[in-house]
Amino acid sequence: MKIYKSITFVIILILTVLIVKQVKNAQWKKTIIKKMISQTGIAYDMSANKVRRDASSRRMEFNSENSLNCYKLVYEVNFDCSVCLEKLKRVNSFYLKLNDIYEISFILITTEKSSGFVDYNINQSLDDYDLWVVEQKFRTDDYRLYLLDGLNKIVMAGDITEYPFLQHEYARKLEVGAARRPRR
Repeated sequence: MKIYKSITFVIILILTVLIVKQVKNAQWKKTIIKKMISQTGIAYDMSANKVRRDASSRRMEFNSENSLNCYKLVYEVNFDCSVCLEKLKRVNSFYLKLNDIYEISFILITTEKSSGFVDYNINQSLDDYDLWVVEQKFRTDDYRLYLLDGLNKIVMAGDITEYPFLQHEYARKLEVGAARRPRR
């Protein structure tokens, strides 16, 4: 009888810990989303005179209509950081999935002044890409990944490499606002 009480107590303790963990996780996600929403509508300043397009050879032929007049996924990347380049791979993969469905452009913001160094790192890090590179200072917040509308206003901010659950939120925002690509 004492063994059954001990087992029951342990099970109740484990269930309590799991429930508390789930509640904390849900509250944490709500806090992240609330912080992310606070950025909505703020203009993202981009230096138009320092924008250039870069694409892998197969993407340049495949998606020649890529422009900056549509929704944009903007990622601030430091090309001197190997961890940042690994994150760039994940963000690019996410972009390519989104770009198959929606008319969306991918923009890399960098403080690097050498376009040769940027091109080298992009070619070494990404196999398949179609993006725009902008040389300018990063924003002062801590997001590093933004979804902008056609007027460069922030629709969403939050890094999917830090918070993977935000991938769904980005897709949801695009579902509401961006034009769908015609079926190929």
